[in-house]
Amino acid sequence: ITSGGNGYLFTLATNTFATIAALNGIATMGDHLDGYFLALDSDTATLRISDLLDGSTWSATQFAQRSIAPDPWIAMRVNGRYIWLFGEQTSEVWQNTGDSPFPFAPYPGILIRYGIAASFSHAVVGTDIIWLGRSVEGRGRVLRAAGFTPEVISNYPLQSAIDDYVFVD
Repeated sequence: ITSGGNGYLFTLATNTFATIAALNGIATMGDHLDGYFLALDSDTATLRISDLLDGSTWSATQFAQRSIAPDPWIAMRVNGRYIWLFGEQTSEVWQNTGDSPFPFAPYPGILIRYGIAASFSHAVVGTDIIWLGRSVEGRGRVLRAAGFTPEVISNYPLQSAIDDYVFVD
């Protein structure tokens, strides 16, 4: 669980709720994939992972930072077997490659030309991911990605309304 920049762990077996000290002040968003707990620090565009099957242990060496595009990651969402990492203008999809010491890496050849306009606007619907996107030109659009290809699903009146907002977050 992430909230207020911190990470928390709820253990069902003992019915206990605890703060994860290693994530204090750096856990903007959290998720889980393939036995790893994931935390995104949007201030530094850093993806951190826990030890395998252990959400209470976070090594300081288990992290990745954005290097494919210049805009920082500001949001994260797991969809199926993939981690979607959204920047302000572009996005990436990462997968578990099983490599050591860090098992996650960008899916080859994927750089999505839309970022995210509102950090918490993403949702998984069925097998698709939907979000309030932002193009490289700064235009707001509602997008749906089936697979890795985004499609604009907002109509012209909605796009005009989004474009008229002074601030979208």
